[in-house]
Amino acid sequence: MGRFRNSAALVVLVTVVAVGSASAATIGRSSVRTLGSFDAAVVAQVNAVRAQHGLRKLTLAPGLAASARVHSREMAVSGVFEHDSPDGMQWWKRIRLWYGPVGYSSWSVGETLAWRAPSPTAGQIVTMWLNSPEHRAIMLGATWRELGVSAVQSTAAPGDFDNLDATIVTADFGVRSGWVGVRRGGAAGSGLARARDRRPLSRRPPAPAAPERPLRSA
Repeated sequence: MGRFRNSAALVVLVTVVAVGSASAATIGRSSVRTLGSFDAAVVAQVNAVRAQHGLRKLTLAPGLAASARVHSREMAVSGVFEHDSPDGMQWWKRIRLWYGPVGYSSWSVGETLAWRAPSPTAGQIVTMWLNSPEHRAIMLGATWRELGVSAVQSTAAPGDFDNLDATIVTADFGVRSGWVGVRRGGAAGSGLARARDRRPLSRRPPAPAAPERPLRSA
């Protein structure tokens, strides 16, 4: 079974939070574990597809990877397959906690999600995004410069994942430009430009794609 969603946004200036780490856990009947090698494979596949279209390679950004890691895990635990967090935090506000534009004049982020049961390949996840016009537009965006990916595997994943063993993937894209520096002697996280906390320009995530037949391990 496969489903996916995407979104894109533009915001200017926010605070920076230190990157944290993820860990495996067991919650109720479900267990959640990170898939580091899978993350690297998705990044490689995305960059291979971008190269085929004459687009620049995206570099791995620890902040985007941390944002993706947090979200993949919280989706697995909550059983809610959405861009916004279960506590109601909007998706772009989550990303800015980890990948903040303080010191930059502009900041833009995008996100694609996918899940499939039970154990898809990185290529299959990327193909799902390519086959959706809206997801394809995010992944092949010419403005992006950085990327962070996190996949988790959850056994008996609840809620939207139908209690299946599911692989859940978040890919966060970003670009920061117009470095203006930070004011010396100012408060931590303060920037030269006036911070804005406003609703970004965005597209609502598309409805989930029609479920596909689950992939079964040999």
